[in-house]
Amino acid sequence: MIKYFFIAFLFVPVYSNGQSWTDADKKQLKKDCMKDAVKALIPGAANDYCSCYVEGFLSRFPLKTTPVSDTALMVIANRCIEEVKYRYPGGPFIDRWNDPAKASFISGCKQKLLNVKMDADAYCQCMLVKVMEVQPDPRLVNAIDPLILDKIASACLGR
Repeated sequence: MIKYFFIAFLFVPVYSNGQSWTDADKKQLKKDCMKDAVKALIPGAANDYCSCYVEGFLSRFPLKTTPVSDTALMVIANRCIEEVKYRYPGGPFIDRWNDPAKASFISGCKQKLLNVKMDADAYCQCMLVKVMEVQPDPRLVNAIDPLILDKIASACLGR
């Protein structure tokens, strides 16, 4: 199954030499997080989320060579979303499929297909349309049942 991540908060650092994280690394991790978080969260919430995420990431992966897993990243992301979601009147999330949310989905989809020989533009556009039908709230895309995502992916692949 191909995994699809709507919000690219789940970044895997490319920094590696077996050492502890430097202050410059930590700043870069937060900067990378913020670049995507602002597409789904209002500005103050994006900052709070990324502070929480980087803290959780560094705690879970204390060395640059510590193996990183999607599951662990999802746990950190979900914990941080829970921490920030009630701090803001009206909620911290952009809760509709606006242009930045759509662009983020397409970008994340294409990123997952970098080494796959297929028409990523058509496939990702198809995925977006079908995912929006199933889940009208972009912040909940990661909660879509994997079996439903498999059916959507198969339909978009023309199977």
